[in-house]
Amino acid sequence: MEELVTRIRTTNATELKSILESDACVQSLANSDRDTLLAAAASLDPGLQSLGCLYLLDAVGRASPDTHRNMDLLAAEVALLENGDASQLQLSMPLVARLARRMKSAALREGAGKSALCTLRKAALRLIPGTKYISPLHADIFQLCILTKNYHAALPFIEHEAYDVDPSKTGSTNLDVLLYCYYGGLVETTRRRYACALWFFECALSVPSGVVSAVTIAAAKKWMLLHVLHKASVGVLPKSAPPILSRTVKSECALYLTAGRHLTVVGPLPDLASWLETSAPAFIQDGNWGLLQLALQASKARAVRRLTKVYTTIAFEKAAELLSLDVREVEPLILRMVDSGELTASIDQEHGTVRFGDASTSQVDSLKQLEGVLERCMAASRRLSAMNQAVQLEQAYMGRTAAGGGAAVGPSAPDQSNQEERAAMDVTAAAAGDEAAST
Repeated sequence: MEELVTRIRTTNATELKSILESDACVQSLANSDRDTLLAAAASLDPGLQSLGCLYLLDAVGRASPDTHRNMDLLAAEVALLENGDASQLQLSMPLVARLARRMKSAALREGAGKSALCTLRKAALRLIPGTKYISPLHADIFQLCILTKNYHAALPFIEHEAYDVDPSKTGSTNLDVLLYCYYGGLVETTRRRYACALWFFECALSVPSGVVSAVTIAAAKKWMLLHVLHKASVGVLPKSAPPILSRTVKSECALYLTAGRHLTVVGPLPDLASWLETSAPAFIQDGNWGLLQLALQASKARAVRRLTKVYTTIAFEKAAELLSLDVREVEPLILRMVDSGELTASIDQEHGTVRFGDASTSQVDSLKQLEGVLERCMAASRRLSAMNQAVQLEQAYMGRTAAGGGAAVGPSAPDQSNQEERAAMDVTAAAAGDEAAST
């Protein structure tokens, strides 16, 4: 081990990477005990010998079960991510992502989620080549933002359109892109930016894969409820979704399809009390109970807006009859809509009636919104044209086209940590759903 530490100190980063990835060195690190590896990493300067520290700490992490990690290892990982030389760490981004995920899990167990969020933010801003790249660090940052309820910490990463997946620069895999879309959708849901949340979840449903993962099913369930909440319709899977997903959704998301049909009925709302009572455990288990309540409130609000097209004045009893609601629910519902700016109305409590007014929409605001949409469409068109030209000029593509061949794209190999990630995902989804329902 002393010889390896000496070589780390005296060898440049490019040559050192080849040494550390050689079979002999990999075997030596695997056979070394945890304390020896941690002592070797502690003897190095994380700012100068960053690459060597990274490989040693990765070996320590693989040799240390999560239940036997200590604060020394956590402190060493934090120091490397915050102070490590960016040019050295960028040579092995997959290891950086693995170390960051272990650090995040350990910090959450110690109740230091906010500190881990600060560390990952600093690392991402230094290590990710640009705002257009999707990296494994994005998903971890979004998850910590939800668990610690610090949503503003995600703004530097979520307000820029990231569309480039380059494993050579970021170490991203299919699962990383999927988690980026899933957790990004959760962040936007808690911020009540439902259009952006729908976009994230649609991207998650479009990630190429030969099998349907638990993350994809979770994204599909939230996408269905958001479609009802924001667009008042049962969502149709995007054309870019893998064919296998459409078959799986019918069986795995049958309850959500039923919810969509119930909550998008035009006319009096069906009696959902008994259905909600029997279906509640499934939605609670998925962490979607809060989102279902929001969709139910939106469905009631749409029914009230339909009344404004027919009546100028209506009694609470008549409105309750037409809406299939309890008469005690009508006034609080209308007051909530007036407070949120969805409705213009005045209530006469003496006679038990409500008078609807005209809610005028600002034409200037609509034009500004349309202008923003057009600008984003033109920017996306320019990026697609540039990507198309780059693909057509790529030597490998030209060779395959000339030979009449094609390239097959499939999912990455399954990760052994999927079960742990699934458990963390469920906790995060529940936190996001509760937060969205309470704000």
